[in-house]
Amino acid sequence: MDAEIDIPKFVNCTRQLLSHEKTDNLNFTQLLDLLPSKILDDISLKCRDLN
Repeated sequence: MDAEIDIPKFVNCTRQLLSHEKTDNLNFTQLLDLLPSKILDDISLKCRDLN
């Protein structure tokens, strides 16, 4: 993966993952804090669906 990232694109993608109504008023650091829990939730759901 390229070391440089388009920050506005990253923020937009993150907001799409987390849903806009919950993230519109958050700053960049708050978005980053929420992202790992969303990823873990998604992994848990996928693992549960496999069983």
